[in-house]
Amino acid sequence: MKAIVVKYHGPTDTKGTRLSVHAEGVKTRYYSREYGDNVDVQAKKCAIDFCTKLGWLTMSHTDNALIGSTLPNGDEVFVFTGH
Repeated sequence: MKAIVVKYHGPTDTKGTRLSVHAEGVKTRYYSREYGDNVDVQAKKCAIDFCTKLGWLTMSHTDNALIGSTLPNGDEVFVFTGH
């Protein structure tokens, strides 16, 4: 089972707010923060995009394919539901 971790990164002097997505054995991807969505919604969208680009999901199976929760450190974690 793969766990997909989404971490929020606040703005710096040179970069805007962004989210990073990673899983074991896979290079981290960064996504710019979209302010139209709350962070939880955007975290799931980023996790779905990450998994789709890796070929772990197809676009027709993205609606209920991942479930998520928040870790104690504030990161979001997603796992596959098996559907």
